[in-house]
Amino acid sequence: MGIVKRLLIPRGVRRATHPVRTARRAVTPRPIKKLSRTAFVVTNPLGAIEGAFENAVVDALRPSRGRRRSNLSATPTGRSAVAREGRYFKALDGQDILEAALNLYRLTVAPSSPPKAPAPLAVDENKARKTVRRNAHPPLFSPRERRRRLRAADELAAFEVAQERGRRAALEADQQQRLDATYVSLMANEPEAVRAAVGSALAAMPLDASVLAVEGSRVDIAVVYPLVDLVPSEAPVITPTGRPSARKRTQTERNDLYAEAIASAGLAALKVAAAAAPEIKRVRLLVIVAQGGGEPVLAADVTRNGLAIADSATARGSLGRAGDALMAFKGRTSAVAVLARQGLVDELLASVERVADAPRHADPFDRAVFAGEQEELAAKFGVRLQTLAPEPPLHEPTQPE
Repeated sequence: MGIVKRLLIPRGVRRATHPVRTARRAVTPRPIKKLSRTAFVVTNPLGAIEGAFENAVVDALRPSRGRRRSNLSATPTGRSAVAREGRYFKALDGQDILEAALNLYRLTVAPSSPPKAPAPLAVDENKARKTVRRNAHPPLFSPRERRRRLRAADELAAFEVAQERGRRAALEADQQQRLDATYVSLMANEPEAVRAAVGSALAAMPLDASVLAVEGSRVDIAVVYPLVDLVPSEAPVITPTGRPSARKRTQTERNDLYAEAIASAGLAALKVAAAAAPEIKRVRLLVIVAQGGGEPVLAADVTRNGLAIADSATARGSLGRAGDALMAFKGRTSAVAVLARQGLVDELLASVERVADAPRHADPFDRAVFAGEQEELAAKFGVRLQTLAPEPPLHEPTQPE
């Protein structure tokens, strides 16, 4: 356009003389304008330099109030649209984890049934035949002897495959017999079997849970739970204008959600423990937060019948219907407080200290142990195949010259 026209003719007059171009620019989105300017700079470097020089001269002679605002008057970073969206998605991730924790108590656990031993590993007959054939060293220049050795290798491989299948079936039967005996012990509430079954079920949960003690028809369990930081400080929201954002949670709201999450985890662990040992009548629970040496924040003593009717809109309500539950709160924001060491809490804490020093026992229900036994048997068969070969003939055929 030129420096003189830009200095002498007001911008409004210049725009009025080009109504079509002005209207087109008004409806063009800002990102498209930025891309157009970038493309112009790349394709017309000299024109871009000339335009930058004109801008510098015009700004120096007649500064424009609306052209460029200083960085001091720019929108604060934390309140920009990009920042709000970032806070929204961060809060959304935390909200997903929180909702999973709050709804954990709603899980449905089926009672345990007699376990089945893992199926025996299949024997690769083709691989076995190829290995024994290779060990037979069939000659290349004696077709008759070659056929004889290959036939003998195939017969030997078929025999060994049948023997191996029998060994693997026998191992499966032995494993099933051991599982059946352990399940009978579980139904009789023998401590070691109950501890193994409940411990295995708790280990499959997304919690740090373990068995404390087994006495008669009662089992005691413990859950180590994270601190209140589990509840995000911000919640995802959608503004009335439809924009994603995040709002600050009050400390009272965070404490209430944290207490509900603790109760949800405790009730879920109680359900899993009761389902793992069908003949257990009572389950006692202690929830410890990972603070200091571990502080108790929830203790419960429930019955199997109580768990069956524990159906409420909240985890704390369901836990109260299942049996006796103890939680303490403090302060104006109702923060979860540490329970006094007395009565049920004292008994369970004493069990925690004993379990920490007790030796670990093998789990008779651990399917990984049975799978390892089968893999070990298969490995022995592989080693045996490497040494198998049919009996050599009495007289080795001479090779033709």
